[in-house]
Amino acid sequence: MLKEDLSEIFERCKVSLKALQSSNLLLTGATGYIGTSILKTIHFFNERSSSPLQVWAVSRNPQLFLSQNPSFKGQTWLHWITVDLSKSPLPSLTEKIDMVLHAAGSDQGDAKALDAANFLVTQNLLAGLQAASAKNASGSLARFVFLSSGAANGFSDYGKAKRNAELLIERSPLWKCSCIARIYGLYGGDLSFHRHYAITQFLQRARAGEQIIIEGDGSPERSYLYITDLVVWLFRMLNYAEPAKIYDVGSNQGIKLRELASLVDRRYGRNLGVHIQGKAGFGSAQKYIPSLTEVSNLFFDKSLNRLDVGLEKYWRYQTEKSNQ
Repeated sequence: MLKEDLSEIFERCKVSLKALQSSNLLLTGATGYIGTSILKTIHFFNERSSSPLQVWAVSRNPQLFLSQNPSFKGQTWLHWITVDLSKSPLPSLTEKIDMVLHAAGSDQGDAKALDAANFLVTQNLLAGLQAASAKNASGSLARFVFLSSGAANGFSDYGKAKRNAELLIERSPLWKCSCIARIYGLYGGDLSFHRHYAITQFLQRARAGEQIIIEGDGSPERSYLYITDLVVWLFRMLNYAEPAKIYDVGSNQGIKLRELASLVDRRYGRNLGVHIQGKAGFGSAQKYIPSLTEVSNLFFDKSLNRLDVGLEKYWRYQTEKSNQ
């Protein structure tokens, strides 16, 4: 993320971050897209705090992450737990964990891979936390936030895996202190242009000077939440969200894929026009936009980044990264 992104997060959720000072946070998926954004935010905050937030970061390969992000080396507030939760339970905890942000998961692969990356990971995390609780090693959790997906409302293999993971939490003793964030479309920061999402594919073709191609008719409607808005939302949820509740998380400002493609082409491409192939029956859900009726003003504000503003920051950051 850009430094201005981190400054924005800090200013918008300063109260929430200060409330977490000296707490112990367990973060799964710590080296993924969202997890990395969380770690960068905490790093920024801890540099300005006399009582740093302690993080127990779960990752299969923290050394790879540290080689790519050397600023995290030697940070005394960051404690690594090396484990593949799709294969093994969370190891025994020696410290009291106050909060859990469960960001591990994947939307890649076949049904079996999706089940392992979402359902089994959650099952093994809960097994480890419950074992620690039985030994009184972790005490009582104040909050458990699971980062699910808006796809859990549907019937795709990924959506089923996420919904099954949600049910594990809902049926566990931790549900009384838990909430679920069903995340919809995201963009910005460290999300590579090479990812398979429509917005990243459009930006990648623009960067390559190629015409943007839509295989369907471009009518499906999506919404996109900039990464800083998500991070602000999650830190507020750790403090203020009601337990035993599911929240949709995302922008409620929809845009048709053909309109998004045209916007990217005009601003960042060669203005080649968008080639819409119009294949019948091609594509996914016609509309993928969250319902924000359950959102409390305590952890959501109206200061969301406009899509054009977020795209400009996203393009600038990815351009700077590619030139390093």
